[in-house]
Amino acid sequence: MKKNTILTLSLAAIMAMPILAACGGTPAESGGVKYTYNTYIETNPKTWNPHAWETSSDGYILGFTDMGFYDLGFNEKRDGYQFLCEMASDFPRDVTDELSPEEKTRFYGRPNINLTSGYAFDIPLNEKACWEDGTPITADDYVESMKRLLNPEYVNHRADSWYKGNTVLANAEKYFKNGQTTIEPAYKFVDTTKTNAITFKDENFCTNDIWYINLGGATPYAGAIFSNVGDEGYFYQVLQQRGTSLSKKIEAAADRITDAFAEGIIKIKRDGVLGDSFVSDDWKGVETASDIKTSDSKLGNMWDYNISMYEFDELDLKVSGDKIVAEAELAKDEKDLPDEWEAYEWDNLVADLKTFVSGLGSPRGLATLADSWKLPLFAEYTSVCIIGDIHF
Repeated sequence: MKKNTILTLSLAAIMAMPILAACGGTPAESGGVKYTYNTYIETNPKTWNPHAWETSSDGYILGFTDMGFYDLGFNEKRDGYQFLCEMASDFPRDVTDELSPEEKTRFYGRPNINLTSGYAFDIPLNEKACWEDGTPITADDYVESMKRLLNPEYVNHRADSWYKGNTVLANAEKYFKNGQTTIEPAYKFVDTTKTNAITFKDENFCTNDIWYINLGGATPYAGAIFSNVGDEGYFYQVLQQRGTSLSKKIEAAADRITDAFAEGIIKIKRDGVLGDSFVSDDWKGVETASDIKTSDSKLGNMWDYNISMYEFDELDLKVSGDKIVAEAELAKDEKDLPDEWEAYEWDNLVADLKTFVSGLGSPRGLATLADSWKLPLFAEYTSVCIIGDIHF
């Protein structure tokens, strides 16, 4: 279930919400046989911080040290599973209908008197839960953890746990990106009521007319094409998993867009150095908050996660038919291209994007517009939010 919440979380988030805690003391003696569980991981974790972990090695350890409000366990017959209370003492109670018109307006933009369920929950906490020194764990501890995770000055890698997917807090994304410049999907800001040109609803989006391409970044454009992927779909799905064949011209455009990304980003620009293939560790600076400048604890630019940025014409890509190669890659092997290969530059990419988007179509008549090529792309957005707008 994917629904916004303002007091707590969506139900799926409630089931998964963790906290690093344990009560002291020794396990009760049962008289049975005792076992020791031994395991290993391939690499040492870089962090055990639940707000900042990135790799599977980091997360593996946390899987043994945190506990959510609820957990899955065997039912009494041991022939299936059931939810069990852990850090909560009872299951959540839906209190959406108890929200005042002022709260609905503040967190959802309008009173919306028909909003009666699925958005706000009351969760009674396990009164026996405590820290290692015996100090009780209270609601204030959860609130403080959420505030730290979403603090825009910390730029925590796992901040999107509270503003993407199932674990969404109302206004959490604005809170986290408050005052920062991030890279956002264009389709998120498209005014679908305007059909004469691509128009954006927020004046703070794409003020510099610089565009970014990212095949693996979540964009609602994919949801406009595939209704079953929603806002979490990505452009690569649209390019490669359409299910139906289009004309050769459109198929060739899709192949060139994919190759331009693979040859340009993956092989050349992933580590920010032209002519060098990427090394796995180099990807970290792109998929996390990169290019951060700190001054008096205030951040400069902050790129959103999983965004790949490049000045396209610097990639020196060459094209023949629907095939694209990077000349810098060939130069390393002292290879030359045949004369019939031509430069593939930003204007060529824009033309292919327009061919593909218009050929595939999209809702509300936007695909046929002259600047429809912008729909699957990303651009800079400066978020402005009053910090107090979020409610824990």
